[in-house]
Amino acid sequence: MKDATGQLAREWAYAKSEKKSSPLYEKTQWYIFELEDWHIEDKMKQAGMIAIASQCRGKRFLEYGCGIGDTLILASIAGAKEVHGLDLPSKTLNYARFRILRFTKNKNIRLIDTSRNIQKLKLPQNYYDIISAEDIFEHVINPIEHAKKIYESLRKGGSMYFSTEFVHSDFHPMHLKSNERFHGIKWLYKLEKIGFKVISPCQAMKV
Repeated sequence: MKDATGQLAREWAYAKSEKKSSPLYEKTQWYIFELEDWHIEDKMKQAGMIAIASQCRGKRFLEYGCGIGDTLILASIAGAKEVHGLDLPSKTLNYARFRILRFTKNKNIRLIDTSRNIQKLKLPQNYYDIISAEDIFEHVINPIEHAKKIYESLRKGGSMYFSTEFVHSDFHPMHLKSNERFHGIKWLYKLEKIGFKVISPCQAMKV
């Protein structure tokens, strides 16, 4: 994982600007290797994906930032009514599409290529029962706007599951430095201001 993350960090260093992050995500292949290694090696990450997927039976599920599609596949296997994955058009999303076809024939999985501009993102309102946004907010410009989109897309009583690491470093320069102001409990306060009820440091509900 360190090799893949190191390669990704070097690519990021050449980008030199947060505004150039979206094109990097779209073109790089190193996210595929980093996410594969992480999901194989990190038992806590595996447990988190399984815990989210296990609650999806009969429900509409969206993974906001679906990466290589592991949680989508697990949610489909668990019996979700609908499974949607959203991410930037990229080599990583193409790989997720390949894996979904490889590991499941379930027709209820749909991938959504999203725009770089959050204002142009159109999602159904009051629709999803569960939305996963694991390790997403630290990567995006203006994470509050993304959280608002998620809130609007959840039905009343629906939950967002999330994890965040708002810490910028040389090893993880893709965790945007401008987002460090949301580190720790500050992010939970922001979610409450949007309208979420914070259930735990990794779950917020639309009430």
